[in-house]
Amino acid sequence: MAIGIDSPVRATDAGGGGRRPEQAAVVLSAFRPTLPVVVAQATGAFREAALTVTVRAAASSDQQLKQLLAGEIGVAHTALDNVVGWSAVAPVRVIAIVDLGVAHQLVARHPINAVDRLRGAAIGVDSSHNGLVTLLQSALHAAGVKPGEYALRAIGGLDQRERALASGEIDACLLAGGVLTRALEAGQHQLLAIRDHFPRYPAIALIAGHPVDPERRSVLARYVAALHAATRITAVDSAAVAAILGTAPAQAAAWLAAERARMTGIVSDHDGARTVITDALVATGRIAPGGPIDGFIDLLMEETRDVSAGPATPVAGTSAPQPPGEPSLTAAHPASVALKERR
Repeated sequence: MAIGIDSPVRATDAGGGGRRPEQAAVVLSAFRPTLPVVVAQATGAFREAALTVTVRAAASSDQQLKQLLAGEIGVAHTALDNVVGWSAVAPVRVIAIVDLGVAHQLVARHPINAVDRLRGAAIGVDSSHNGLVTLLQSALHAAGVKPGEYALRAIGGLDQRERALASGEIDACLLAGGVLTRALEAGQHQLLAIRDHFPRYPAIALIAGHPVDPERRSVLARYVAALHAATRITAVDSAAVAAILGTAPAQAAAWLAAERARMTGIVSDHDGARTVITDALVATGRIAPGGPIDGFIDLLMEETRDVSAGPATPVAGTSAPQPPGEPSLTAAHPASVALKERR
């Protein structure tokens, strides 16, 4: 099994005559842990799936690709359009969609308070060839600002872009989450929201090296199933999320409402994920209508439903009722420092 997804402990007999899955270690690269990842860690969902998940902070999408190819990580949470560019030079594929709805907004330093004032500006991006550049350029073009009328500058992830904007190294950039909130509170101008132009574009895809052998596929299916289980908790229990985040229930409820409003959700079934990915790539001009996407994907089919504790969480911001006996969080669960920064 490839480095980054390691499975040293074999399957064993479990109580009641069942077979426990083999213990596996997964190294995940992410710019910030998504809420389901943090909840899955805090509630033991990964542990119940016989997984030990280690999260490595990504500095840039270029770094993620290098680490995937070197075997330093097993999977990455990254923008969907990254894999389109990467697949031309490396054997990587989309395994599942782990977040729907792009939360990024374009913000700018004073005196740039409108999109048409971006001509001649330096716009900071993750990488000039991937990340959310395709979406940004499409949104700007729709607003009348064409490529060539501004300069793209590769800066890195959210934190790096926030610092570059504050220092004046760049004039504008895409920000999200707590970083976006800080920038707006500091007086930066909000120019446009990506979700207004691409409301169902997959924010984060689960990426792995290709091909995925059956053993690694089983590990990935258990990983996504644990995210499904965590998402069911966040869909109905803001008090539980407040306990994990170490914040007031009202603040957690407001934060979750904002997350649901942008249609946060996991899409791992084959047909659903294929449709979402196809629509997104056509919308951004990555492929022509009816064009092939098999070179970009290696979807999980239905394996995640087989190992999940229940039905997958609905997509598009809908919530599922909590089944009887579904694990509930209490204040005893550990808080997550990593996710506090995302609020």
